[in-house]
Amino acid sequence: MDIQKEKLQLIEWLIQINDTRLIAQIKALKDYPEVRWNNLSDEEKQAIEEGWAELDEGKGIPHERIVQEQKNRYGL
Repeated sequence: MDIQKEKLQLIEWLIQINDTRLIAQIKALKDYPEVRWNNLSDEEKQAIEEGWAELDEGKGIPHERIVQEQKNRYGL
């Protein structure tokens, strides 16, 4: 996937949109991570940042492994 090409295609599509509801939904999607982060407590933010640091150090468990373990556990 050429990410730059994908972004340009999205920009071109976005420019043509005249539906105010859809624009509002896209804006909410864009703002969601920041709004969500700002609503977290300092303790929650610290825990997340510690988790990111552990992942950076290779101490985390890959998501794919967790998913596979859950599938195996529940016979999915």
